[in-house]
Amino acid sequence: TGEVCKDDVSCFGDYACYNANIGLIVKGCNGTKACYNYAGYYGYIGEVNNSCLGEGACNHTAAFDGYIGVIQDSCLGFKACYSAGHYDGTIGNVTSSCNGNYTCYYASTYGGSIGDVLHSCLGDGACERAAACDDDNPAQCGSNITEILYSCEGVNACNYAAYKGGLIAGIKNACNADSACYAAGRNSTISSEMYDCCNMGSACANITTLPSECDNTAPTPAPTAAPSKPPTTAPTEVPSKSPTTAPTAAPSKSPTTAPTAA
Repeated sequence: TGEVCKDDVSCFGDYACYNANIGLIVKGCNGTKACYNYAGYYGYIGEVNNSCLGEGACNHTAAFDGYIGVIQDSCLGFKACYSAGHYDGTIGNVTSSCNGNYTCYYASTYGGSIGDVLHSCLGDGACERAAACDDDNPAQCGSNITEILYSCEGVNACNYAAYKGGLIAGIKNACNADSACYAAGRNSTISSEMYDCCNMGSACANITTLPSECDNTAPTPAPTAAPSKPPTTAPTEVPSKSPTTAPTAAPSKSPTTAPTAA
């Protein structure tokens, strides 16, 4: 283990940080085997901050060549992130996520991959085994969820999503109900992101393609700026109905010669 803050919280409990490999721990790894073998055996985790609190919360997380960025306010509960990202698994930054019992248990294992997880995977078993494989052959796994943002809130909400070679191109504001996306994309490909949909119980359980209710196009950005200037020229004037100039003056004098005779 790298640096452990003396905060009366970190690495407290039987074998709490035994064989752990973490750059920095702040108010983390509290409980029996909370971070036991955490990132051990050539794994990597950059930082644990107010996370991995509970018995076995991060036991074997990112061990055996696994990778997780920063864990912040996450993995709170019994075996919440147990073995997440181990055996060549990859997870980005985990923030305010994976809170509850078994929430991210075995997520992204055996060569699986999940991007950043933000305010997601909340509830018992919410993202258990998401983007994972069930064997020890990482080269044949390929399970992937691009990112999980404000999603997967509920008991078993995204349990087994993109499991065993599945792919989901992002989950945003979606799957927020019990079993809402249970086994979604399992051993199949959902190539467009799931955006703002599947927010009822079991609504998208076991789907293999993007459901019609998903609006996979997030709102477009506002215009970058107002038009640079008004139209270059004003409209042309309406032609005048009157002659452009007044008539010339009356003849200055009488004709010079009298009319010829008839």
